[in-house]
Amino acid sequence: MLQLLRYGIDINRNHHKGVYTCNIGTVNRAHSRNHYAEIICTLRKDRGENTPHFVSSPASSSGLGSKYDPITLSYQGDHVTLRPWDPYCCVIAAGIRNRLIHFPIRPGVGVLALGCSLQTLSHIADIVGSDGRL
Repeated sequence: MLQLLRYGIDINRNHHKGVYTCNIGTVNRAHSRNHYAEIICTLRKDRGENTPHFVSSPASSSGLGSKYDPITLSYQGDHVTLRPWDPYCCVIAAGIRNRLIHFPIRPGVGVLALGCSLQTLSHIADIVGSDGRL
C-alpha cells in the first residue's frame, strides 16, 4: 500500500466494456524507462455502507494468488472496488492483457460459464453487472 501511495496509480478504461487497466508505478523521464506494473481489473460497485468489502481468499494470502490487493475508492457516498485479475491464473484475463480483439462478455449480456474457477466467475459477474445473467 505504501508503494501505491508513493508512486501513484493511473486507472484507464480498457477497450472492452467493464474492464479497466491500472498502471502502478512511475515513469523515469531521465532514462526514458517505465517502471510500472500494468494490472487488468474489474470494477465492483458496492451497494451501500453495509456491503462487506472484498475479502482475500486463503490462496491469495499465502502468496499463491494475485500479488495486488483490491483498491477501494469512495467519492460522494459511492463506493467502488477495483479487483485485480491475474492473467497467469485465468485464460480470459491473459487474453485481455494480450490485446484480445473480440470479447463477447459485456455489461447486460447472459453468459454460460462452464469449468472455470470461482474467481473467474466473480470477475465475469462484475463485468455483466446486475442487468446481465451468469
